[in-house]
Amino acid sequence: MDRRTFLAGGAALGGGIALAGCADDVTSAPATTTTAPTTTAAATSTTAPLVTTTTLGYDSTTPYWLQGGFAPVADEVRLTELEVRGAIPPTLSGLCARNGSNPSSGNSPHWFFGDGMVHGIRIENGEASWYHNRYIDTPFLQDGREFGDFAAPPGSGETQSNVSMFAYGDRLLSLGEVGWPYEIDPSNLATIEPVDISGADGSLGSNVTAHPKVDPSTGLLHFSATGSPRPISPTTSPPTMAASSS
Repeated sequence: MDRRTFLAGGAALGGGIALAGCADDVTSAPATTTTAPTTTAAATSTTAPLVTTTTLGYDSTTPYWLQGGFAPVADEVRLTELEVRGAIPPTLSGLCARNGSNPSSGNSPHWFFGDGMVHGIRIENGEASWYHNRYIDTPFLQDGREFGDFAAPPGSGETQSNVSMFAYGDRLLSLGEVGWPYEIDPSNLATIEPVDISGADGSLGSNVTAHPKVDPSTGLLHFSATGSPRPISPTTSPPTMAASSS
């Protein structure tokens, strides 16, 4: 018998032994026929129940920015020892601040026309030490005026300062799309004063964008500004546009 024939026979024998061994481990039982009982009971569902949600009421006669989560905040408050859910990295310290439109009268003809209010949370040593919200102390707030109550276009300190917050150097600023920034005290969110950005000769004007940028190389603050055009009286002719050619 050659080697190939021997190996082939051994493989067949081994397979027979393996199959026999498996057969010996099985206990034979007489064949039976089982009929499943008939039942009308509903099968148990493994589908998770639907989540029930509550929809807040909406008043179609009231502007959306005056109700629900957009409604003006009525009070200035200061809260300490705030509850933290989860954990704050102990190395993370600073002030998280934002501002927004919050009409002190409780009413505003447009989402953007409310008095500016700043909100802040102080984080330090893994704790949220305080929350505070305060109105930005502008002439509009002091006089109880709304955005449309002005004898001249807004600008300089005449602004509601309600669009964005910006940190530049060691100063915390509140900005609107018209007027100058207002400096805010980061320790208690009190209004310090409007910041005159018009320059020594006044050439930069009375307005500054609410979204300036800092040049990372020089540290200089870059901004653009737009202003309301000077009104033209009915007896004044519009300025003549100069023609040009190229």
